[in-house]
Amino acid sequence: LGDGKIQDHMSNVQTQYEGLLPLRYGNANRDRKLYVLVLDTSRSMNSANKMNNAKQVAMKLVNLLNEDDQVMIIGFSGAPELVVSLQKASNKMELIKTINKLECTQGTMLGAAMREAYNQINGLNVENTQVMLISDGLSYMGESDDPVQIAGRMQMNGVTVSAVNIGTRSDDGITLLKNVAAAGKGASHYVEGLV
Repeated sequence: LGDGKIQDHMSNVQTQYEGLLPLRYGNANRDRKLYVLVLDTSRSMNSANKMNNAKQVAMKLVNLLNEDDQVMIIGFSGAPELVVSLQKASNKMELIKTINKLECTQGTMLGAAMREAYNQINGLNVENTQVMLISDGLSYMGESDDPVQIAGRMQMNGVTVSAVNIGTRSDDGITLLKNVAAAGKGASHYVEGLV
């Protein structure tokens, strides 16, 4: 996937894509894990090749998962959509095809997407769960759901929340994504130059 690098804002270290999955919990790779990808498909992702970069990140993450890991994908713009329901990551080709078909529509309701992720995983009996928010962080400011609060609530329930900033230079977007990751006790990454 080209020469793309991930800039880790927390340690200021350049890493390869594997750094996006920093949390390999428990007993090596044997413990069951659930990764929830929350992927921004709003109109703002249609500029500067952001949507393609977001898809590349999501597809690379899927390829890094073990076959026994579980995955769920939520797309969001004006409203969140469960794109891939809970399943094992063994059928990677189908997962990648689904990611590739995503298109940009409407505005950004990031808080609603985080709430949908929380609702989907709440009550699941999976000890090791990580939510990965992939977005430019340019969220509709008037929405009622606060993504930072929701990330904190997830973390209190044992879920780690990380964020990948897809190319935004906006102070508001950068701050929001960093705060989501901090509240979720996860990692904050910046992506550029994937294609």
